[in-house]
Amino acid sequence: MADAIVPNLPQGMQEHNLGKDITVGEALQNGFPLDKIVLGDGLFLEAGKSGYKNDPMFSKILENPGHYLNFRVFEGIIHTKNRLGDECICILRALYKGKHSLPEVTIDHAHDTLGHLGSQKTSEYAHPWFWWPRMGRD
Repeated sequence: MADAIVPNLPQGMQEHNLGKDITVGEALQNGFPLDKIVLGDGLFLEAGKSGYKNDPMFSKILENPGHYLNFRVFEGIIHTKNRLGDECICILRALYKGKHSLPEVTIDHAHDTLGHLGSQKTSEYAHPWFWWPRMGRD
């Protein structure tokens, strides 16, 4: 299992976790930080930032952030708090590299990291770092 995960890890984590299998509980609680994997190349955040202005909900938050108390804008990125009260990045259905939506890319990376554990576990794994409208249905 570790061999499948290692290529998706950021450079600094590859050596640390090489050859070590993780359990589902470790991945969900303190496993590989999905944000480091998804945000690794910088293009993901740029797609989100450029897409906010065209999104019906997120554009309103950008225009008047003080009016939406559940959200915070920092360096052009919209954040909210997840169910545990931790700040996470809001992503929208903008296209990443013109091919896949940002939630789809996030789900694919989470699935690659966790394996075939089902949609509920995959969603739970992504929640500490990301949020998007209708997240529970994707």
